Amino acid sequence: MHTITRDADDSLTLDGDGAVVDWALEMLRFPDDAVLAERDPGTFDDALVTDLAAHVADLHADAEVIDDPAGAARLLDVVEGNLLSMGRFPQILDPARAELLTQRQRDEIAAAASLLDRRAVDGRVRLGHGDLHLGNIALLDGQLVPFDCLEFDPELATADVLYDLAFLLMDLWARGLRHGAAVVLNAYLDLRPEEENGLGLLPLLLSVRATVRAHVLAAAGDPAAANGYLDLALAVLER
Repeated sequence: MHTITRDADDSLTLDGDGAVVDWALEMLRFPDDAVLAERDPGTFDDALVTDLAAHVADLHADAEVIDDPAGAARLLDVVEGNLLSMGRFPQILDPARAELLTQRQRDEIAAAASLLDRRAVDGRVRLGHGDLHLGNIALLDGQLVPFDCLEFDPELATADVLYDLAFLLMDLWARGLRHGAAVVLNAYLDLRPEEENGLGLLPLLLSVRATVRAHVLAAAGDPAAANGYLDLALAVLER
């Protein structure tokens, strides 16, 4: 942390002796391979992903419980918002496929509404990370460090803890790290067995998370990646 000070001649100085008018945070750049999204998939051994599961479990254990009984309605809002976001890029994401995906997700939410609502009443909806994919987790000095959570918008970061976990699982799956995803899920449930009743929600939650990535990548102008995630969002709903 640095101070910005005003000198006697009314000029501004970094860490000067005058009156402090503001503060500045000096950030350190991560090493090139610190962010997990940039690491070789071969480095994701069982020890790393088990440690990853433990960090997420600890994060959820400490997260603020949100008093909101409408678990199904909250997730449906995300699904409808995703459809609007996909609709902004019809030249990249086929509107007919986007509507098909959305309708399947609506149907899944309707079928699981009682479970989603019950989990909300039971304290499973919490103020979590909100954007917990491999691009937002770094390995620094041997320690896993989630960063860039959605603290600027608590509403976006508020969700069922399994929806928070689903972003990480979906990202591992999309990168071909299916074994790693399975290890994370099993290790997480070992630490938080109270979440096991929501296991049947995971295809839906994975699908919604993949949809988020689809429209984010469409906005970034990456048609191949965007459609890859759209394909995944549909595929994980197949029984």
